[in-house]
Amino acid sequence: ELMDSTSFVVTVNAVNDPPMDFSLISPTILDTIQINSDTDETVPFIWEPSFDTDSDVTYKLVVTLDYFGTVYTNEYENISDTTIGISTYEYAILMTNLNLPRWNMDYVIEASDEEFTIISEQGEFVFLNASLSIDGKIIPEVFALHQNYPNPFNPVTSLRYDLPEDGLVNITIYDMMGRIVKT
Repeated sequence: ELMDSTSFVVTVNAVNDPPMDFSLISPTILDTIQINSDTDETVPFIWEPSFDTDSDVTYKLVVTLDYFGTVYTNEYENISDTTIGISTYEYAILMTNLNLPRWNMDYVIEASDEEFTIISEQGEFVFLNASLSIDGKIIPEVFALHQNYPNPFNPVTSLRYDLPEDGLVNITIYDMMGRIVKT
């Protein structure tokens, strides 16, 4: 019938857990979205929710256009839902000014609980620009051959060139040794 007692204090320190990983749903690389500077349509971005047991999660959408090393970025912050529609107007203007009829766009979603930020995998889709040029430079004045994109590439690349007048074009591809690969 022996007995003993003691008292002690337990201190529990709160720990903030990061938000959980999540996946993108839409748009995808299979999506080609037609845009035009004459309209102000929206493109829906949809992703799975990221859960955080400690607090609410806010999202940020980052859309980028990489034009041969010059990167144009738009950020859409403080998104509380798992979907947002963005206006295509500014992208149509940008692509028209860069004389881009079609371009791959990249995007990521960031989920944050104000202490930790989780970044989604990179999403990709295509904008097809149906706008007319706003500065009247639709027809080039001289022949120009532009840098291929992407570079380096494997197995596909795009070659852009400007012609001042309608005509036939022959393109010959050479390897590093100067041998003809394709005409």
